[in-house]
Amino acid sequence: MSTTTSSVAEAPPTVRERLDGSGLSRGFGAMVPRWTYRFRRQPLSPAADFAGPAHVAESSASRPFSL
Repeated sequence: MSTTTSSVAEAPPTVRERLDGSGLSRGFGAMVPRWTYRFRRQPLSPAADFAGPAHVAESSASRPFSL
């Protein structure tokens, strides 16, 4: 697996606009309401709310780990 790093400043203009913009994100904690989770939205500005962007190219299913 290879990893690359790059700066947001090097990103295309559309990506920078999205990071600097604002939108809505689903907001819930450990308890996810079955029928109303779609309506629970909170404001989100990616550049202000996160330290940096990350892209996960590949993932696997969760599995318990032993202590």
